[in-house]
Amino acid sequence: MTWTRRAGACALALLAVGALALVAAGAGAKSERRPVTIVTLNLLHGLFCPPETDSCQAPDRVQLFGDWLERAGCPDLVGVQEVGARLEELLTAQVPTWCGEDYTIAWAASAMPDRVMVLTRLPVVEQGALDIANVPWEAYWVRVRSPQGPLDFLTAHFASNSNNPACTDTNCPPVCPAGIETNECHGIEVADFFSRRTGAALSVVGGDLNATADLRMHRNFGDYIDTLANIDRA
Repeated sequence: MTWTRRAGACALALLAVGALALVAAGAGAKSERRPVTIVTLNLLHGLFCPPETDSCQAPDRVQLFGDWLERAGCPDLVGVQEVGARLEELLTAQVPTWCGEDYTIAWAASAMPDRVMVLTRLPVVEQGALDIANVPWEAYWVRVRSPQGPLDFLTAHFASNSNNPACTDTNCPPVCPAGIETNECHGIEVADFFSRRTGAALSVVGGDLNATADLRMHRNFGDYIDTLANIDRA
């Protein structure tokens, strides 16, 4: 399992996956095909920014984001968190113009204020939202055709310390034991989701998981995930 950890809401984590075991539990063969590159970024929704700042200079931040992606060589998959209404306007207009007009957007476009989005240069085979516990946390997944074979990528924003209630019989799904924190439940939900999927050569989770590598939430992923990228918001 490979960890990429950076502090700060606007850190960029870049993964090159492909030289990893392609099945759970560490089977020996490794792929010699072109690696798949993946970026994850919390873009900051700007909901609490003063109105006169235009969501804390959202147009400038989106422009910088696009510039960074091009400088990084236009990664195959990009997970974005905290897509507020202003960022939705900007991203849906600008993403299709980046990297030779090669990106498409996959996301739920829900009514929630804090949403996640996937940008992809690879053909999407399947996609959907994963309903994770409690508001406003969100996860979205795609299965794409990649040089490594079918690849499942899930991006998520897991519960932070400011909104991380304990699970009860009513606010978390049955797969999560009562009494654990929502953040740990999110890890269990994602692991459960991948445990029920078949046919992927590689499974990757990337996002603002609001946790560090030693916390219980990550251990709940078990052997289901080949690569996990985490941004710990300091």
